[in-house]
Amino acid sequence: LRSRVIAPGEAAGVEIALGVSLRELAGRTAATRTEALSLARFRLAPGAGTGVSRYLGADEFFLILSGTGVMTLGETRHPVAPGALVVIARGEPHALEADAAGPLEFLAV
Repeated sequence: LRSRVIAPGEAAGVEIALGVSLRELAGRTAATRTEALSLARFRLAPGAGTGVSRYLGADEFFLILSGTGVMTLGETRHPVAPGALVVIARGEPHALEADAAGPLEFLAV
């Protein structure tokens, strides 16, 4: 790892599902390679969602940057808006869905 500034267009984006795109800013496959963490910026199109997932390797954190939606943690649904920090315990099933009114962007750590 070397100290540097990543320009906004430097990290390539990929569409991982219909209406779901991400730019991995730091991690195993990013331009800034590190095993210490993964940092990705996601964009959900209006009404799109991540689908249910669970990560067994570590706890996860989602910081909502823009837009509104619903975060499902286990069986419980929570409204989210800009500034909300979602804390996801290791192994917890979770899903995030953007409201139909507009896109939702978040950072995942």
